[in-house]
Amino acid sequence: MRLTFRTGFFLAVDIALLIVCLLHIPTLLDRPQAPFELTKEDGHVFIDRILDPEACPDLKEGDELLLWGGRSLPTPQVVELFADLSSIRDQVTITYQRFGTPHSTTVTLI
Repeated sequence: MRLTFRTGFFLAVDIALLIVCLLHIPTLLDRPQAPFELTKEDGHVFIDRILDPEACPDLKEGDELLLWGGRSLPTPQVVELFADLSSIRDQVTITYQRFGTPHSTTVTLI
């Protein structure tokens, strides 16, 4: 069976797209994340557990997260979304509150 130019063109485009998708699988499997886990209580986002103390040395469990890179955090899931926009070992400036006093620090994504 002989391929027409149009069929061959679309087959080549499909193969190119497949190759691009396959090359990006490692980035999907090795996604960056914040070095802590969060919880939401009474409309506020709090640090529930520190996963890597070296990546966020200034933070403690119970601190309230206010801003991630200058953006507000209405839910803990937003942090996952913002982290996905970065790379592992990128540094992000966050603003948090401890005992009613706001502070800023830099955390490293893991």
